[in-house]
Amino acid sequence: MSGTSAVSSVSGAHLACTLMTAVVTSNGPKLKVNAKNAVLAVMFLLEDNVNNKLSDILADTVTSKVLEYIKPIVHCITSSLNFAPANDMAQAETTLALKSVSAQLEIVSTSLNNVITKLMPAPLLPLPQSATTCTPS
Repeated sequence: MSGTSAVSSVSGAHLACTLMTAVVTSNGPKLKVNAKNAVLAVMFLLEDNVNNKLSDILADTVTSKVLEYIKPIVHCITSSLNFAPANDMAQAETTLALKSVSAQLEIVSTSLNNVITKLMPAPLLPLPQSATTCTPS
């Protein structure tokens, strides 16, 4: 188990107090050296704990800032992806409607052509040349 998990479960002040009490009560003559070692051990544990907390805070801050910038981009991409199928569907519906109108126009055009053909008078035959000129007899 690492020292950081031990420090995170026990406060730094409580850990320092416990180590100093152990040093003072266990070694009378070697008090100065052992106290120095205990203080250094607490310092390293606390420094490691502070570095871990600082790293966590920085990671959370960077993550939130990146997500803050990415969310609008993701929204735009999602909107574009939703627009494409809707646009394809609208184009397909428009194409089908145009085909239907085109077929109806073809039927109407054929009907109009039939009506015009029936309403047109028979073509006039040209008169013979002799009938068109008057000659006195």
